[in-house]
Amino acid sequence: MTTVIDILGTVRALVGRRRQITRDEMQAILIAIHGPALPDRSTIGGRDADGHLYMGEEWIRDRDQELPATARAWARLCHGITCVSVFPDGVRYDEPGTMHPLQHAPLTFVAADVVGDECGTIGYLRRHADRVLVVRD
Repeated sequence: MTTVIDILGTVRALVGRRRQITRDEMQAILIAIHGPALPDRSTIGGRDADGHLYMGEEWIRDRDQELPATARAWARLCHGITCVSVFPDGVRYDEPGTMHPLQHAPLTFVAADVVGDECGTIGYLRRHADRVLVVRD
């Protein structure tokens, strides 16, 4: 099982102390944290009766493509006001203002277009995450 320390250590190893990253770096972080388990720890997809993975409208029938396809799907989802939160048991999406008051993620990705001042969106997200990374195109 992935731990909070594993998540934060992985992020630091890949991007150091930077706060802004690219979508490609976001994908690399997700793959490094959850590895081959990422497709089954993601709330944006599922499997059909034959075990084929779907991510939104995309069907992935080749097991070798599941991991990169899942990471790409999460990177695409991180735009507008949609944030992507990473937990030891999986990945899910949120929107600022809709998070449970007690929710606290080790890592949250947020799109650059919603970044506000420290008292705005980023300030809110920092109260709900140990580390917030701003994703730029």
